[in-house]
Amino acid sequence: MYYPGQGQGGHHHHHHHHHSGEYQQGYQQPYPQQQYNQYPTQPIPVATNMGYGQPQVFYNCTIRSYTNPHHYLFVSNDGVKGFGQDFDIRTHTHVEERNKFIIEHFGNGLCIIKHQLTGQFLFVANDGSRGYGSDYDVRSHPYAEERNKVNVLRTQTPGVWAIQSTACNQYIFCSNDGVNGYGSDFDVRSHPHIEDRNMWFIDGFNY
Repeated sequence: MYYPGQGQGGHHHHHHHHHSGEYQQGYQQPYPQQQYNQYPTQPIPVATNMGYGQPQVFYNCTIRSYTNPHHYLFVSNDGVKGFGQDFDIRTHTHVEERNKFIIEHFGNGLCIIKHQLTGQFLFVANDGSRGYGSDYDVRSHPYAEERNKVNVLRTQTPGVWAIQSTACNQYIFCSNDGVNGYGSDFDVRSHPHIEDRNMWFIDGFNY
């Protein structure tokens, strides 16, 4: 999917007002609310000691909120709201390099999502650190470990996905009410509830 600023490098941080017609048209379509009862709530079982083999690797992926399509997932590598060596993960409307992810797909939706700029892995902090209420924090860290595995699940809407931690079966969601956000950035957390905010457009990825 083409979006403003794609392939132009990271020098267009101020061009976050370029939301061209493609987003607006898609955003104005009514959400298929009634179909979510068919939504696959159970992850595909994954043996933790499975031999990976060679994944299919997708570069330059951008991950946008389904409810707020101009909001991009990004890794806050400046340390804002970080935790130890971990970087915070939020969404923002700026089109820039920190929005780009590498997605390694090992089959059946099992993926590892790596931040392209820093090389850190997306994970759900299911120990409750930096959590909010009963929600877990979503961050990136430099460690290769089990919590980096996610199921990227199809939804009833083609091109729209849910991202589920395999460690705790929770869904990553965009907290678009601004709760626990930072400035105009939305917080990204995980929870067990099935809802629209769990859904993401992933540009440059498919299986």
